[in-house]
Amino acid sequence: MSPTSRAFAQSSGATSAYARHLQAASAYVSYYGGTVPTPAKYKNERDILEDHHQFIRTNEEANTEEKRIAKSYYDKLFKEFAMVELARWREKQIAMRWRTKQEVLDGKGQFSCANLSCRNHRSTLDENPDEEGGLRSVELNFEYVEHGEKKHALVTARVCGECADKLRYVQRGDKERRRRSRRSRSPSRGRPRRGRSEGGGESGRRSESPRRRRRRLDPPMRRDDSRRRSRRHRERD
Repeated sequence: MSPTSRAFAQSSGATSAYARHLQAASAYVSYYGGTVPTPAKYKNERDILEDHHQFIRTNEEANTEEKRIAKSYYDKLFKEFAMVELARWREKQIAMRWRTKQEVLDGKGQFSCANLSCRNHRSTLDENPDEEGGLRSVELNFEYVEHGEKKHALVTARVCGECADKLRYVQRGDKERRRRSRRSRSPSRGRPRRGRSEGGGESGRRSESPRRRRRRLDPPMRRDDSRRRSRRHRERD
């Protein structure tokens, strides 16, 4: 048997037509040389949405097929309340998305807790948050990074009391982070305060005016002489 026949005869053990095709192509390349062309990667709808989906879409024109698919999916979402993922709330990181049609029909995110990792998914129609099982409507400034750009949006979520405390904890962390960033950007940071001296023992003493300093350093006798002279001038007048 010739080497070519022996190489192609080994492809008979493949289980499917595509596997036999790959074996035959590799045998052909090993005998005649060259490379096997790799097919281009196919993009499904999920890949398109990961590349072009936006949490808040603007009035940008969808001029490509991929952008039209992303816009069509965005228009089908319900944006009254959001679903939340609080699995990493201790790290002050949350994720949010809008509700789908099936979640709206099931009452998820409105009549049950919107936290996807919450254990309290029991539906409730109770609008009183003080009672057990009541839901809170929490409005927060959601800051996120999308396609390398920092954005923020005002979002409302319906969560139980335990998850509301977690959201407030994350909000406090965001406020402290913004306060620290404002202090670091302030031009007066790092400068000594006015009225404070930088010397050792005098660090806590306020700066004195020239008049007060002159009075403190002048001897008492000199001050008495000035008073006598002023009294004599008044008597002469």
